[in-house]
Amino acid sequence: MKKRSKRVVRAALPPMLIMDTVRPEHGIREQSALLAMRSGWAVSQHYMDLVECRMILVVALEIARDKSPQDPDIDRMLSEAQCADKALSAIRRRAGQGKMRATHDEAELIERMLNFSAAYWRTKSSSTFAEAFAGMQRVNSVWQAKSAQKAA
Repeated sequence: MKKRSKRVVRAALPPMLIMDTVRPEHGIREQSALLAMRSGWAVSQHYMDLVECRMILVVALEIARDKSPQDPDIDRMLSEAQCADKALSAIRRRAGQGKMRATHDEAELIERMLNFSAAYWRTKSSSTFAEAFAGMQRVNSVWQAKSAQKAA
């Protein structure tokens, strides 16, 4: 008779559903940024929180698209992120005029993107989120290097 091992195989990181309940700061920052945009008291950090959320989602969806190119849900979620990007671009243009505020339609697009993002991350592992976050940081470093070259 075979002796059974006491070793239990566990995931390296807990699923995002558990991480979201243990450490909800990320979702709270996104929702407070949306509230600030709607209310008109937003600062640049609120805008950057929303951009970061969108970038992490897009990087994760691109990674998922590489793994399964025929998935229609990925294309639908990427189109939602693209709509949110248009809304964030409009907010950035108005911020140059000193008005960091979202219109009703822009706030609705951003809220839909946040809801899609929250639903997407609830079904994924924390390692997927960490991989997407690292990818977002790589993209940011490339953009910063390009902007530094333009300035020089």
